[in-house]
Amino acid sequence: MTTSYIRWFETLSKSDVIIAGGKGANLGEMTRAGLPVPPGFAVSAGAYRDFIAAGLSDLMTARIEKLNVEDHVQLEATATELQAAIRSTAVPARIAEELTAA
Repeated sequence: MTTSYIRWFETLSKSDVIIAGGKGANLGEMTRAGLPVPPGFAVSAGAYRDFIAAGLSDLMTARIEKLNVEDHVQLEATATELQAAIRSTAVPARIAEELTAA
């Protein structure tokens, strides 16, 4: 199954870091080398971007723009707020469908 939001390990290589991240690309390399890797897939960076664009981008940008990373209390509070926002945001249907199908 060809998708835009997932990539099966056997289709990944070290050149796919931008798509699947370092861990996903390394799992692809190990799979292709015949090492014992459980079958699986990586969720693409595009899925993350589309998830964030579906409702979190403005909030994240606003919080990060006024964030003083030297203020550890503010940094922790902002991180907690953004984590809660991410957890409470619905995954767009197309992404959810591809993940469920995989």
